[in-house]
Parts: sequence; C-alpha cells; structure tokens
Amino acid sequence: MILKPVDPAAVIRDPVTKQPLPASGDEVPENTYWTRRWLDGATWRRDGNEWVRRLPDGAVERVPAEAAPPPAPPVEAAPPAQPTDHESVAPLATR
Repeated sequence: MILKPVDPAAVIRDPVTKQPLPASGDEVPENTYWTRRWLDGATWRRDGNEWVRRLPDGAVERVPAEAAPPPAPPVEAAPPAQPTDHESVAPLATR
C-alpha cells in the first residue's frame, strides 16, 4: 500500500527502520501499524488514481492523484564561516 502524510511537515516513522515517511509518499507493508495510521486520518492512501483519507467522523475524502509529485525545494548550502575579529585566542604560555 502507498501512503503519504496528510500534513507534509508531520513525522510518521516506520516502526522497523525508524525512518520518517516521505511527504511525497512511499510503499509500506499492509500491516496493523500502517492501517491504523490511515484509519486515524494521519495519512493519505493511494487508491488507483486517487488519494484517499479517513476523516474524524468516519467519512472518506478523495482527491485526484497528481501526475507527478511536485519537486522538493532545493536545499541551500550554508555559506562558509567567515573569520571575525571577535574570536577568542588562547594566551601564550612562556617560562
């Protein structure tokens, strides 16, 4: 079964690998853990050409699946650290 989190910022970890479920969705085993995540409304489940989720009142919401998931935003590299004049300097030890 293919699941993805309802809230893309949510962290839903795989109980075996401890890795979070990607926001774009992933294939997971059809077991009680993942079925409960779907039944409590925390995840969307892929059903053919639709994403399906359970609402708190037990109703089911369906939305068409996108042709391709949107690309992840690029991760900007942090600029290299620049030296400043405020860095501490160890005192010189002389005998």
